[in-house]
Amino acid sequence: MKIFQRFLSLAIVVVLLNSAAYADSSTAVMFQLPEQFTYTNFTMSEKGYCIAGYDGISPVEIPVGMYYDPSGKQVWQHMNIDYPGNIYRSMVELDNGSLAAIRSVDYDGNFDIELFDGNRSVYKTIPMVNPFHITPVQGGFLVDSAPSAESSQISMFDYSGNVQWTIDWDEKMRFNRIISSNSKFYAVGTRTDHGCIVTFDSNGNLLWYHNSDLPSEYIDVVPNEENLFVLATSWEEDRNFIAAYNATEALWESDLPATIGNNDITTKIIQASAITLCNNQIVVASAAREQDVGKLALHYFTLTGSNIHNETIDVNGIYPNEVALMSDGNQLRYAVLGRKTERNINWQPVTNIPFFALIDTVVTQPDT
Repeated sequence: MKIFQRFLSLAIVVVLLNSAAYADSSTAVMFQLPEQFTYTNFTMSEKGYCIAGYDGISPVEIPVGMYYDPSGKQVWQHMNIDYPGNIYRSMVELDNGSLAAIRSVDYDGNFDIELFDGNRSVYKTIPMVNPFHITPVQGGFLVDSAPSAESSQISMFDYSGNVQWTIDWDEKMRFNRIISSNSKFYAVGTRTDHGCIVTFDSNGNLLWYHNSDLPSEYIDVVPNEENLFVLATSWEEDRNFIAAYNATEALWESDLPATIGNNDITTKIIQASAITLCNNQIVVASAAREQDVGKLALHYFTLTGSNIHNETIDVNGIYPNEVALMSDGNQLRYAVLGRKTERNINWQPVTNIPFFALIDTVVTQPDT
């Protein structure tokens, strides 16, 4: 019980962000996660934020999930003391307001999908082998998984956890993001170390598949009418880029800048993280570093791939580990989770270095 009481401690800090060249000034909310908590997944929805992970101070890990409202207030947490030695790999809010989580069972790749009802109590568990993500969709949720080292699948479940259909591949495909739009689904990730896109309908029928010719990883995707804009990275070529596709073929590629600024103040782009559409522009969020300070970078592109603006956002010194990005058409929402000390500098222990999360809404300038 002392462990549980200790975990309830939480610090809330409100900070003001400076006005940026492309966005109105705004108020951000930053909150500190308990020091002993290690996150594994951080998701943002229109209703709030789910954070999954585990308590790492105890003799064995304890799976922990937390939920925050849009103001950064913690409204729920779940410390599953019945499963010592387990962790939560992922937790999301479904469209009907319930929660779903992936909890480890053992070291052999066995997991349980836990479904929480409106009272935030577990009402069903679904055994699965190596599930990676839960994606909320209308009518239920998707789970992408790897039943074996050289196979992959995506399964559709209803809100009650009943399987509606499954797509199977006899090859290694690992997805980073699945989104839905107009009764279609778009999954991006890697196939044998090459970026891939899979498009399928609401019945699980495959519509289109693309595999990159070069070693790469597709990180995120956003649809726009008949086109897809994919955020990608190539470790071989050391670049982050956007790739555009229509329903059948590649259209163009456009690189993100490696740095922002001038010789006096240079911001280095560390990792492109998320993509969205806002105000008829493509917007990419990247984890960045300005000298020895963590930053968030925003990159703006036209729908034809021209990079028209880049800016850095002060995230109160957080080195981003996770970045989420959303848009309602002309307003951006972003969330950053990370530490104020870079992880594993000189291999120092990081158990007691807390995570911070910062959330904000910015209004971009209208089209001129």
